[in-house]
Amino acid sequence: RRTQPGDPVGYCVKWARFQNYLMSQAPIIPAYTNDYYDFYIPALKNYKPTSFQTWSKAIVEASLG
Repeated sequence: RRTQPGDPVGYCVKWARFQNYLMSQAPIIPAYTNDYYDFYIPALKNYKPTSFQTWSKAIVEASLG
């Protein structure tokens, strides 16, 4: 905010200050860590949540049985 257009360094300095302030106000436990967990029942067969694909693609080959 309030950074002159064409001043990317000034913007970055202000952004870093804001992040430092935000972290000083936040709890110790991170609110977001980019970790995802898949929970499913053992009866779900052929579901491979560890493969590097989206959930919508991983579920296509899955079946109950």
